[in-house]
Amino acid sequence: MNDSGATYDAKKNRINLKMAGFFNAALAQTVYDQLMAAVDKTKPGFTLLNDIREFKPAGDEVQAIIGKAMQQVSLKKPSKVARVAGALSGLQFGRLGKEKAGYEVGTFPTMEEAEKFLNE
Repeated sequence: MNDSGATYDAKKNRINLKMAGFFNAALAQTVYDQLMAAVDKTKPGFTLLNDIREFKPAGDEVQAIIGKAMQQVSLKKPSKVARVAGALSGLQFGRLGKEKAGYEVGTFPTMEEAEKFLNE
């Protein structure tokens, strides 16, 4: 069972995105659809918390979907984005982010540090 997905927390005006395990194109598209539904609910100044600690490096098709997601989030202009990452997932997302995202990302080793950054 993969617990990846995206939800919107209206109280914090925050998208919580978790990506774990190996992704195929179908799972990537499902999470993309959830993320876009969450993005549609945000208000100006929203934040995004992306937990990719358990994400396994993905192939080109999945990376293309992730890149598209980054571009779509960028259009809504998040005020802050925090990524909680392991070494490999951090490298892959860092490279994709430089190519596709139009926003700065803080990368942190723990959820607590990421939450603190977003709440400042």
